[in-house]
Amino acid sequence: MRYNVVKNAKNILESSSYLIKNPEKFKGKWNEIFKNNNPICLELGMGRGSFIIGMALIHPNINYIGLELDKSQTATAINNIGSKKLNNLKIICADARNIIDYFGKEINTIYLTFSEPWPKKQDEKKDLLMKVI
Repeated sequence: MRYNVVKNAKNILESSSYLIKNPEKFKGKWNEIFKNNNPICLELGMGRGSFIIGMALIHPNINYIGLELDKSQTATAINNIGSKKLNNLKIICADARNIIDYFGKEINTIYLTFSEPWPKKQDEKKDLLMKVI
């Protein structure tokens, strides 16, 4: 699926109360973030956040974490939350290959809904450019 690059994605991410900036600090302590002992569900590759936001709205007694690698997609997801007050939702902008560093045994369910399973050739240039910037 094609998507637009969000020009101010970095600002959106930095100013969001939903974004967890250093998830490795919370390994084994995610219930402290949510301030409850409700089950925690994780979506890997959440994209624009439609699924995870919808689930958080429908199930307020379940905590949700959406993980997405792409900053523009993550910013779009945060924008899609809008003015909704979702105390049961947190967002991580990071590589899913590192989830072992972020989570212990506290995740009850993992959703994989259309995430990209591998890097594409065209992404190599983008990754190299992001390292330079």
